[in-house]
Amino acid sequence: MPRRSGTPSTELRLPGVLARVVWPGAEAPALSPALVLLVDPAEADAVYRAMADVRGVLSLIVPSRGEDGMAAGEWLADHAAELGADAERIVVAAVYSAPAGCGAVGSSPSPPECSRAM
Repeated sequence: MPRRSGTPSTELRLPGVLARVVWPGAEAPALSPALVLLVDPAEADAVYRAMADVRGVLSLIVPSRGEDGMAAGEWLADHAAELGADAERIVVAAVYSAPAGCGAVGSSPSPPECSRAM
């Protein structure tokens, strides 16, 4: 699925989850760094709209919690060249509203703000 001008995003069916990929602008390098962004399913559309303005980074937005993020990161690494991403420059991050997101990705120990929020 090569990067297409005029088509900034599309939905992808990954194992167990429907995700959205947002391609960087035309000025991005041939192989762009990539971001797998795990988001609260209720906030996925707002995050998607915000990421549509980010240039130079291929974004894979995964409306899910927990282990789906790592699975999506592994999937992206395996398919990076097809999407125009650099498999050596992939970051997996999570954006959740506290307290639901605290510890959702399995960080240990939990950040101080999570301890206070719970």
